[in-house]
Amino acid sequence: MIKELVTQEKEAIISWRRQIHQHPELGFQEHKTSQLIADLLGEFGYEVQRGLGGTGVVGILRPKGAENKPAVALRADIDALSITEENQVPYASQNPGVMHACGHDGHTACLLGAAKVLSQLKEKLCAPVVVLFQPAEERLGGARAVLADGIFQQYPIGEIFGLHLWPQVPKGKVGLRAGSVMAGAIDFNFKIIGQHAHAAEPQNAVDAVVVGAAIVGALQAIPSRFINPLEPVVVSVGTFHAGEVANIIAGDAVLTGTARTASADVYRQLPTLLERVIKNTTATYGAQVELEIDEAYPVTASGADSVALVEQAAIEALGPDGIYRLNKCFMSSEDFSYYLQHVPGAYFFLGVGDERKVHQPTYDFDENLLLLGAEILARTA
Repeated sequence: MIKELVTQEKEAIISWRRQIHQHPELGFQEHKTSQLIADLLGEFGYEVQRGLGGTGVVGILRPKGAENKPAVALRADIDALSITEENQVPYASQNPGVMHACGHDGHTACLLGAAKVLSQLKEKLCAPVVVLFQPAEERLGGARAVLADGIFQQYPIGEIFGLHLWPQVPKGKVGLRAGSVMAGAIDFNFKIIGQHAHAAEPQNAVDAVVVGAAIVGALQAIPSRFINPLEPVVVSVGTFHAGEVANIIAGDAVLTGTARTASADVYRQLPTLLERVIKNTTATYGAQVELEIDEAYPVTASGADSVALVEQAAIEALGPDGIYRLNKCFMSSEDFSYYLQHVPGAYFFLGVGDERKVHQPTYDFDENLLLLGAEILARTA
């Protein structure tokens, strides 16, 4: 029955995705997107709350006789990226410099489709269903804002599930793994304070470029020498800004970067290791440093029982061949991890094929996959 109901909504699900794709909005600015979602949920018969986490939308469906039972929550992220779209398609972004290049428009359409189908099956549900449309997943920590607004205090959520359209899983298959599925991220930025001097007089300078370069190299000792080599860890410096004139030694520099790990234990170690390497290397060269470390997103770890539920739903939708068993944690990070620190749940992937990469101006996917995503979310609930 669920497959048939989803199929009936095909044109609507695709149209919702295209409408959201044409009008992308950055994190905490998703006002039109939120309005569209709230209007649709109201039409479906959900109790609707806007403004959770700033621009988030929550809907709850309460079947008679089960109003007080723990709810199952389904989450989608709704924000876009600061990327200029290059796709020549009728539904291309109409907001210059902003694009849904990570599939969040698809996640939202899938969840809207599941929400519509579940509303038609309300009397068959044995527990409430909460649908959470979260703002600002892209490095802004929208999940933290949703939690700060008390989602778990306002709604009786007992388990939570999230889906990501993912190029690294074969097209049309569901990627599953109990345990860590997406890495924890530690972000860092620091300013080196040295001493300017003429390029001909290095003895009078404290060269911030040399200090910064030494730190970039020293940071690689964290994964190679301070952490068990069997643990996946990566430390990357993404920006390095120093100097203005070729014949003047730079007296200051600003660097930013990120460290990623699949291990919750290593995640807890990383801030101390980053601080030690950066401060001690700076001191070696006689400079000073202003350092900020942000424990951005914890490791996203799915529970075995929750993964088993998604697997059952995926097999019902696709058969046993539709399961793609992940043998590793992806080193990207996700703020869905914050919800899993409060309740059990699972984060899983729907493969879109690797022709188009996420966070690229040409990212797109086969819209027929939206039906599969909606079906699996609905079956899981």
